[in-house]
Amino acid sequence: SWPDCGRSYKRKAHLDRHLRTHQPERPFPCTFPGCTKSFPSQQKLSRHLLAHERLRCEDCGMVFRKPAKFQQHQQQHAQGLVEAASGPQGDAEPLPDARARNAWRRAARSRSKLHQCDECEESFGRFCDLVAHRKLKHPKMALCSECGKEFRRESALREHQQRVHAEAVHVCPHSSCGMVFSRASNLYMHERVVHLGLRPFECGLCGQTFAYKHVLKRHRQRLHPRHAAA
Repeated sequence: SWPDCGRSYKRKAHLDRHLRTHQPERPFPCTFPGCTKSFPSQQKLSRHLLAHERLRCEDCGMVFRKPAKFQQHQQQHAQGLVEAASGPQGDAEPLPDARARNAWRRAARSRSKLHQCDECEESFGRFCDLVAHRKLKHPKMALCSECGKEFRRESALREHQQRVHAEAVHVCPHSSCGMVFSRASNLYMHERVVHLGLRPFECGLCGQTFAYKHVLKRHRQRLHPRHAAA
């Protein structure tokens, strides 16, 4: 226990993690070359390490503290301004040699299992690996355009729509589809996404595109938590 706290936990591991918030020690140092930060828990350290990994340029090995600087640097590479992009700029720092960089990346990924699958609780160091796992092991083919709920079978989706969205009056005109919607705007979005393959929602931080706004929001919360509220 801790004076004037009063918090209680069923599991000792959760209690130990909470007690570290009362202690000034930060026993988990960052292993990224050149970084002197340390953290009170392994989870916070792992999140910090992923931030280092996301802002590292694959073309020249430079690392950035701020996403805006990193994006500017990437654009310079895309425009062929290699010399201008390769020198020190703003908050950029050159990484050490490839051997040290690769060793750090292997160590960081082995510790940073932050992205957990909701279906089987398997965890991954990178969100893209979790997405690939879900597509392979837990495919969900049907998405309700009314509420965003996912289903493994089209028949289950149709049953859900008839039961939950019974007032739907807009029917998709494409043969063999049969999707129904309560609003014309949802039918319009369905046709653009499902039948035309458009992904109109783009992440301004990494450029990844998404079919639905709520999926983009979830992406920003998981991958760019500092900017999710922006």
